[in-house]
Amino acid sequence: MAPLRDIKELEYSRKVLVVDDDRELLEIIKDIIGERFDLSTAENAQEGLELLKQKGPFALVLSDLHMPGMDGIAFLNQVREISPRTVRIIITAFADMEAALNAINASHIYRFLTKPLRAQDILDAAEDGVKQHRLLVDDEVNLEEREKRLRAALMQLPLPAMIHAEDGEAVLINEAWTSLTGYNRKDMPTVEAWTRLCCGDQWWDMVQQVAALHQLEGSASQGEFEFTNKSGEKLVWDFNSAPLGKLHDGRSVVITIAADVTERRRMADSLALSGLVFQNSTNGILVTDGEGNILDVNPAMCEMSGYERQELLGQNPRVFKSGRHTSEYYCDMWDALKKKGNWRGEIYNRRKNGEIYPAWLTITAVVEKQAGAHHFVAISSDLSALMEAQERMEYLARHDHLTGLPNRQALKSCLEQAMGSADQKGRKVLVVYLDLDQFKLVNESLGHDRGDEALLAVAKRLQNSLAESDSLVRWGGDHFVGVMNLNGDVDKAEDMASRLLACFQAPFDIGGQQLYMSASLGMSLYPDDSRDPDVLVQHADTAMHAAKELGRRRYKFFSAQMNRRVVERLALESDLRSALDNKEFFLVYQPRVDVATGAVEGVEALIRWQHPTLGLLMPDHFLSAAEDSGLIVPIGQQVLEMACSQVKQWLAEGVPVKRVAVNLSGRQFWEEDLAGMITGTLSHYGLTTKHFELEVTESVVMGSVTAAARVLRELHDLGIEIALDDFGTGYSSLYYLKELPIDTLKIDKSFINNIPDERESTTIVSIVASLAHGLGMGVIVEGVETRRQLETVAGFGCEQVQGYYFSRPIHPEEISALLSQNPFPFADKIPEKSPKES
Repeated sequence: MAPLRDIKELEYSRKVLVVDDDRELLEIIKDIIGERFDLSTAENAQEGLELLKQKGPFALVLSDLHMPGMDGIAFLNQVREISPRTVRIIITAFADMEAALNAINASHIYRFLTKPLRAQDILDAAEDGVKQHRLLVDDEVNLEEREKRLRAALMQLPLPAMIHAEDGEAVLINEAWTSLTGYNRKDMPTVEAWTRLCCGDQWWDMVQQVAALHQLEGSASQGEFEFTNKSGEKLVWDFNSAPLGKLHDGRSVVITIAADVTERRRMADSLALSGLVFQNSTNGILVTDGEGNILDVNPAMCEMSGYERQELLGQNPRVFKSGRHTSEYYCDMWDALKKKGNWRGEIYNRRKNGEIYPAWLTITAVVEKQAGAHHFVAISSDLSALMEAQERMEYLARHDHLTGLPNRQALKSCLEQAMGSADQKGRKVLVVYLDLDQFKLVNESLGHDRGDEALLAVAKRLQNSLAESDSLVRWGGDHFVGVMNLNGDVDKAEDMASRLLACFQAPFDIGGQQLYMSASLGMSLYPDDSRDPDVLVQHADTAMHAAKELGRRRYKFFSAQMNRRVVERLALESDLRSALDNKEFFLVYQPRVDVATGAVEGVEALIRWQHPTLGLLMPDHFLSAAEDSGLIVPIGQQVLEMACSQVKQWLAEGVPVKRVAVNLSGRQFWEEDLAGMITGTLSHYGLTTKHFELEVTESVVMGSVTAAARVLRELHDLGIEIALDDFGTGYSSLYYLKELPIDTLKIDKSFINNIPDERESTTIVSIVASLAHGLGMGVIVEGVETRRQLETVAGFGCEQVQGYYFSRPIHPEEISALLSQNPFPFADKIPEKSPKES
């Protein structure tokens, strides 16, 4: 038993701790009960336990059922060990009701609240929990003495009463119980004995219900049951059961009080009960005489109004008049009281400090037949916290919690408003559907917290680029929808699209890292493309996907032909899944040639698809769809396995293939345990990392250089050589390039097409080659198709080249034949060095 000093300190405690990982919910709960209680909040169980040690003990702890780390049940069990007198309430979703009930039974949790929470439920639960805590504290003071007083009081109670322990013993049965049932104490030593005697076929159900009461700590139960007394008379009892705490021997006990409602309920303690309700009600209660003079108010009314009880006694309720209602309003109120005896409605009252607040008021006339109304009872609830919470919830329902932008639920009203204004002024409305390119890679490389920071930064830039009359909506994830009023022709729409794309030219500073992102835009016009808001958004979405298919970082207007392409895209994704299962993909290999000797230094594995109806498909026909659908990951795994199988065969045949280069997609690169997947596959085929080189595109690496460097270093430490593909086509950062464990730079074909005739491209290739050599990297040039191009890149010191000048991508057996004939199969195509070069 706790020391008496500690108990006395806690009698007046209104400390409440709420633990939930939903920050928005914590803010709402603060708004609702923060002023009424000494409230503390925590976002996880560990933080809650720390608060319990620092600020405890608490009168009441409310905890979410599902939280990261320690769940709500385990947390509340620890609360019980630390602070046995603390009342515990679990918060759960309706779908988890069974789990919540099981937890309540197993862990003696007082009660539960279900989400979504209503403000009134939170208020009631807090008040109820604090009251229950006080009862628990009181129960600890001299249990044995209380048992004696309780026995004496209950034996004299005119209502039938039974106290039963958790092991089923009927600890006490009073005379009223014996008189009504006809059975004495010896007949009913246990709950089971009583139910067998009185409850007929339902005796076992009653035993289980009584036993369950011992599991519901702090919770009461009520219900009506039919039973038969010893004389065979069928009676209906109204049972009310509630926990009484523990006996001095440690057993928990429950009291059950019954009333015979077959005649009329006897309420011998009705006056005492009414007084208890009056004093402890969370609603304000005010009693006046027939003339309207205040006779009494309860503590809740004083707290609500700001007046002391003595200040209100003898006053007229006009003291609360706000001035917001007309005299007719009050006349109607009194007219209803005279005719019906009651009135209820919403009213504005004024507190002592002058603050006006909304309240729900119910007035009832206490009437005697001869004398008429001699008292009035007014019950009021302060609605201000509820209204504020409701407004907050309505805001959250229509706004994105991360960016504060309107959400997709609010988009339709934004569109309808813009469309109505456009109709009046004879203008158009532009709907822009914006999707961040490969944003999934940001979350996978930096984590979701940094991903949220990136989304917030993007939202701010986009919003700053719009006019005040335009709207920006977060559609969901990394998708945004803009609604713009066009004051001119369609050219203005293109200006708007360019302005939005320009938001992504500069990098974003996310957690101290420079993050490059891009977006694809799709646009539709009102009323040209549709007059239906939903269809306009759908058309803009379709156009956005068309922009992505063209290579991202661009915009497209909707056209009717796009719907057909969407259908084709869906069919293509379905065919890709079948292609994986049916192994319709195969590899061809393009030689990489040493520009000095004509030797084949390696080959690059390139995927092809033998479609059952469309025939041979090149990568540009299906890789974009595979990337967007996520199928690129299993496809990439299959490519690696096919390459390993082929290398194993070449080695067995003695074909001198030095190294095979395999391309990694962005999604593959950020897959968890990429290194483990690669080494596991190589091990399965009995190969080592020296036979392979991995090619990663510049856009994947430069999107998040710090995170990419960690992945590349892990691969490099395994002995795998890394080539940076498509160098120069993305947002290259020469500063970060030196931080990456790159063995080779591959200069993109787009720079080779016009050399040596175009001075700018020639200069770029020269600079990139010099840069790579300065950083200790090799240089591979792809797309070499002419002797002049070869001579130019050879003059820049580029070590290897790929291209049609030497060979198209060819089948494995052709590679075998090529390398088996001559160790320098392309020596005749290598330009002779001048004496000066020699």
